[in-house]
Amino acid sequence: MQLAEHGASYVARYRFWARMARLTGYKEKIIARKCNITVRQLQRIFKRDLGFGPEEWLTQLRLLDARYLLQESRQIKGVVADLGFKQESHFFRKFKEAYGTTPSHFLRVRSRADVAVEQ
Repeated sequence: MQLAEHGASYVARYRFWARMARLTGYKEKIIARKCNITVRQLQRIFKRDLGFGPEEWLTQLRLLDARYLLQESRQIKGVVADLGFKQESHFFRKFKEAYGTTPSHFLRVRSRADVAVEQ
């Protein structure tokens, strides 16, 4: 489902939580602390506002951000570190689950597309 289908208030809430997630390193406990609420309260708010629990939603956001960062920097290790994945293998597994391809294959395909556009 697209953000626009939910209306302006959903988009505003999505942007708020995305900004908060990035500022806190995608950490549920830190987000709750910054908002002066418990993790359980955060879980209820996320479920109500976004339709997902925070961990699932944060993982989806990290993977969206990963695609963007891979297109920009092309360094998998840096993306893994920037997005707070503890292990590269975990990142690879989640990325493949989400997009059906590994980050390295994604980069190879993207590189070929860039070369084709330049020619």
